[in-house]
Amino acid sequence: METYPAWMYSERVVVFDVETTGFKHDNDRVIELGVIWIESGRKVMDLAMLLDPEVCVSEKITEITGIKQAMLLGKPLFGDVCDFVIDLLASPSVLVAYNGEFDIRFLTAEVGRCGKNLAVSDKVIDPLKWVRSTDTGSCKLGAAAERRGIDVKNAHRALGDCYTTLKLLCKIDMPDGLNDTLEVQAGLRRKRRR
Repeated sequence: METYPAWMYSERVVVFDVETTGFKHDNDRVIELGVIWIESGRKVMDLAMLLDPEVCVSEKITEITGIKQAMLLGKPLFGDVCDFVIDLLASPSVLVAYNGEFDIRFLTAEVGRCGKNLAVSDKVIDPLKWVRSTDTGSCKLGAAAERRGIDVKNAHRALGDCYTTLKLLCKIDMPDGLNDTLEVQAGLRRKRRR
C-alpha cells in the first residue's frame, strides 16, 4: 500500500485522466475517463469508462492507447455522464492529474458541448509540475514514473495512468499541508533540460 502525502489523509481527492481522439480540445473528443476517488486516505472507488465520441478514432490514437473504434460503439456518450463529471470535479475535491491542464481543457470543452459549465476545484495538484522542476530527462508520465522505480502498467489507458499518477505523487516530496503544497506548486519552475 502506498503512503500518501500527509494532506491526502484529511481531504477528498479525485485522481483523474482522460484519453482523447487527439490533442485539440476544441475539435477532439474524450474517449475514456479514469478516476480514483480517495476520502481521508482511503480509496473509495476506481472507475474506467469508455465513451463513444461520435467521431472516428485515428490509427495513431489506437496505436498509442490500444482503444479501437469498435470498442466505443454502443458506449455512453459524454452527455450521458456529464453531470457525474461536473460533480466529480467540483469543490471541495482536491484534483490530481498529470498534465492536468490538458485533461481539464478537454473536460471543460465536453461539458460545454452539453450546454453546461464546469466549475473546477481551485485545488489542483499536478505531479507534472513537480517533475518538471526536478527532472532533466523526459517528463512523460511513464518515463518520470520509471525513473522513480514505479512499474508502469496499462500506459495510455485512463485508469492505468491514474494509478501511475497516484504512485508518482507518493514519491514526490511535498509539504504536509495542502495549502503549503499548493503554494509550493505555484512557485515551481521548469528545470532546464540537458
